[in-house]
Parts: sequence; structure tokens; C-alpha cells
Amino acid sequence: MLLPTEQEIMQMTSQELTLLLYQGLLEKLQEAAQAIDTKNYDLANQRLQQCHDIIRRLGAGLNYETEKTAGIPLADRLEALYQYMAQQVLVANIEKKRAPIKETMTLLAMITDAWEQAMAKRQDDRPQIHVRKLSAYDAPDDR
Repeated sequence: MLLPTEQEIMQMTSQELTLLLYQGLLEKLQEAAQAIDTKNYDLANQRLQQCHDIIRRLGAGLNYETEKTAGIPLADRLEALYQYMAQQVLVANIEKKRAPIKETMTLLAMITDAWEQAMAKRQDDRPQIHVRKLSAYDAPDDR
């Protein structure tokens, strides 16, 4: 995964930052699973700790105020999913097993897909501004 520059990160929306965290989490989960497969338990431990940290950051970034205005308990649902994923990451780290990582990756893939769809819909719902450029020879339309 190509990491964005600090300037690019500063210009991202909170939704884009969340997507970036999802992508980073998926990458770390894959690395942890590979480390377990090769019995590199030190690396697996490091990656799973990073995963746990990312999940905690995702939970800390939840906005419970939007729930009140939108009428959808999305933050509560995401919090429950994040807690479950964090628990699975801990189980994977303690037992050094791949199954909890795979389950977490499956959940994360569904969340990421839904997040990307919501971001695309939000882009589609924005009003489009069309600016017609005139050449030096075109007269403006005075109708």
C-alpha cells in the first residue's frame, strides 16, 4: 500500500481517513496471518498489536452526534463490530491461530465495501456545478 504524504493526509476528509485506516488494518491482518503461517510469532505479535491499535483508533473516532440527527444508530453498530474485531485480534495473538484473523478480515472487507459505497453515494448526491468555458471568440449567452 502506497502511503499518502502528510500533506495529503491533512487534506483528507474524516471518511477518507477512516477508509485509509480500514486499508491499513487489512494489510496488517494479512501480514499477521502470513507471519503465523511461517511461525514468525514475534512479527505476528507486532502486526496484531498494530491491528488492535488501529481498531481502537477507529472506535475513538466514532461520531455519536450524527446518530442523533440521522436517526440511525450507526456508531453503536460500528462500535460493536470494532469491539468484536479487537477481541478476535487478541484471540489470534494469544493462540497464534489464523481463524480469528480470517474472520476479522471477512468482517473488515464487508465494512470497507459498505464504507466505499456510502462515500460514492455521498459524492453522487452532491450538487454538480457545471461551468462552461468560453473561448475569446464566443459571446456569452444573454438569454
